[in-house]
Amino acid sequence: MIPLLALAGCGRTGPSPKEAKQAIKDQINAALQKEMAAAGSNAMARSMATDVAHSAIAGIDKIKFKAVSCKSAEQGIYRCQIKMAAPDGSTATKPFDFRKHDGHWEYIVHPAGILP
Repeated sequence: MIPLLALAGCGRTGPSPKEAKQAIKDQINAALQKEMAAAGSNAMARSMATDVAHSAIAGIDKIKFKAVSCKSAEQGIYRCQIKMAAPDGSTATKPFDFRKHDGHWEYIVHPAGILP
């Protein structure tokens, strides 16, 4: 017999740490695709955009997402606090917004990184 909480998604509100990290990386890749389209045939602009995106993803990969605590906000957006640990052992908790779209989590980018 399957426990009732398992059927309800284990009571989770918002993405898991792994899903949150992947959503952020997906958003970086989406931004790269936009930059590549805007750069057109400008090889230098394309190279710079690729370097920045790969550097950002490498930085995200070095950070361990330890815990995600979310509250459901309006219109399907989840306001989350993510506890992260750097390779040097330092930790920080930062706010992020996510929404579920087509079965996967999307990181919502706010202008200038400011949450509403």
